[in-house]
Amino acid sequence: TFTPTDTARYNSVTATNTLVVNKATPNVVIEAAGTSAYTGQPRAAVGKVKDRFDTTIATPALTYNGSPDAPVLPGEYTVVATFPGNANYEAGTATATLIITKSVVDIQINVQDVTYDGRSHPAGVTVSGLHPDVLAADSVTYNGSTDNPVNAGTYTVVATFNGSAVYEAATATRTFVIHKATPTVTVSDATFTYDGTPRAASGTVTGGGGAALGSPVFTYNGAPDAPVNGGVYSVVGTFAGDANHNAASGSGTITIGKAVPTV
Repeated sequence: TFTPTDTARYNSVTATNTLVVNKATPNVVIEAAGTSAYTGQPRAAVGKVKDRFDTTIATPALTYNGSPDAPVLPGEYTVVATFPGNANYEAGTATATLIITKSVVDIQINVQDVTYDGRSHPAGVTVSGLHPDVLAADSVTYNGSTDNPVNAGTYTVVATFNGSAVYEAATATRTFVIHKATPTVTVSDATFTYDGTPRAASGTVTGGGGAALGSPVFTYNGAPDAPVNGGVYSVVGTFAGDANHNAASGSGTITIGKAVPTV
C-alpha cells in the first residue's frame, strides 16, 4: 500500500504478490553398513537425515531386504532409508548394502606322544564357535584313516569341520608319535645234572600292554647250541624287535652239575 503525502497530485495505491518458500531437499544417508562377521547379534545400520549444513535433523526408517528388523544371519542385505518429509523438507530415500559374513571356528586337537601299549589312542578334538557354541568335527582322520591308531608310527591328525549356515568350513592338523615299546625279556635260571642231553634255556618276551611275544632266541656262552656238558653257562635271550617293539635282551644262568657215576 502506498499513501502519498501529496494527495493533490497522487492517489493511494495497493499492490499484491505471492512469496513461496519451497521445502528444502534433505540429504538422507546410511552409515555403519559395509561388511562384518556374524556375531549372533542383530547388525543394524544407522540412518540420518541432514540439512545443507550437514546437521542431522531427523532419523529415517530403515528396512533390510524389506524387513524392519536388523539382520542377524549371514547374507547380503539391501538397506533402504526412508524419510517421509515434514513441513520444511521434502521426502527422501537412500540405499546401501550390508553384508554379514560367516564367522570362523577354532579347532583344537589334543593329543600327545605315547608308547605302544596295545590300545587305541584317539585324539581329543574340540570345535568352538562363538561362545557358548560348542560344535563337533565332521571327520577326524589319522594318516587318512578314520580308525583310531594302535600301532607304533607317526600319525598326522586331520580334524575337519564342514561349515554351517553361520560358520565357515575349517581344518586343523597335528602330528603325534606312538613310539615302539621296549619289551621285557626274561631268562629262567636252571640247574641240571649231566645226563648227556642238551639243556635248553626257557624264557619269555613280554611286550607293550602285557602282550606275550613268544620266546627269545638263546645263546649259551655266546654259542647258539644248548649245552650238554657240565659247567656254568651264561645264557642271553634276545628279541629282535618287531613293528611295535624295540629289540631287547635278558640274561640268566644254566648250571649243569657233574653226574655221580656208579662204580
